[in-house]
Amino acid sequence: MKSLLFLFILPISLMSEAYGFMSAKIYEQPLREFSVILTEEGYYPNNIVAFEGERIKFFLTSTIDKPECLIVEDHKIFLEATKGKVTQGESVFKNAGEYKFYCPSSKYKGLITVLKKPEKENKDEFPSREIASEGPGYWLPRDHD
Repeated sequence: MKSLLFLFILPISLMSEAYGFMSAKIYEQPLREFSVILTEEGYYPNNIVAFEGERIKFFLTSTIDKPECLIVEDHKIFLEATKGKVTQGESVFKNAGEYKFYCPSSKYKGLITVLKKPEKENKDEFPSREIASEGPGYWLPRDHD
């Protein structure tokens, strides 16, 4: 009987560790990833929303033959947009506000809106068990601090 239990429990525990079921990843800073495509019409998406303190990773590609780029204002990000190739870069957005991204050789522009992270009133208190329709009608980020 013990050998049967061993034969069934061991593979389940090994699989769960291999696929990460039993372990959670803990990040020092939350990471948000955005894929941006440069087309004849401009950047897609051209409006990006994130929360302050998040690390944002950009993946950029292009559908046009003309070489273009993506520069993020005040964040030292320069990515080359080449058809059929993906470039990547990242930065931390510490302060809430609006940050433009653009390419100086073209008319294409976009905007990154960084929202202020909402403060929790009492971190030691358990979440309330209120009815969903009576709670806030918007999504709040999980606290990663």
